[in-house]
Amino acid sequence: MEDLPSEVSACSAVLLLDVIEHIGDDAAFIGQIARLPQIADDTVFLITVPAFPGLFTIHDTWLGHYRRYTLRSLHTAVKKAGLYPVDSGYMFFSLFLARAVQKVVQSIRKPRESEMKGIGGWKSHPLVDRLMVFFLLADVALARFLRIFGIRLPGLSCIAVCRRQ
Repeated sequence: MEDLPSEVSACSAVLLLDVIEHIGDDAAFIGQIARLPQIADDTVFLITVPAFPGLFTIHDTWLGHYRRYTLRSLHTAVKKAGLYPVDSGYMFFSLFLARAVQKVVQSIRKPRESEMKGIGGWKSHPLVDRLMVFFLLADVALARFLRIFGIRLPGLSCIAVCRRQ
């Protein structure tokens, strides 16, 4: 963080998108960012993390994750860092179901490290890519619609919008 360019005088937003699960002391890391002179009281923090500790697998370890979160544990980390959650929830309900099935399969048959793939293993194809984007946008739209009625679906990721306290 000491390497933040000096010409950056103010940040209106900080994006920590699938970052803090890779940090041993997540709250200290967020707090260090929140205390930078470029961060104002109205700076918005957008934080996403993998959800549900029960879905933690060898794949998480391979990716370098220390943990998965619940909304409560994410709130605890951001509050400890001096932020407060303005809004939060889960996203990607459809992927949550797929991950739960994957967890069951992996409990039966442990994958070898040579079989592990990260995002770099994705083989892009225009039609498949468009279908995935459509599918995930529909997932988000459904969750937002249901939220109007007070229905909050679980998801593969937690998301929180935060500000300094």
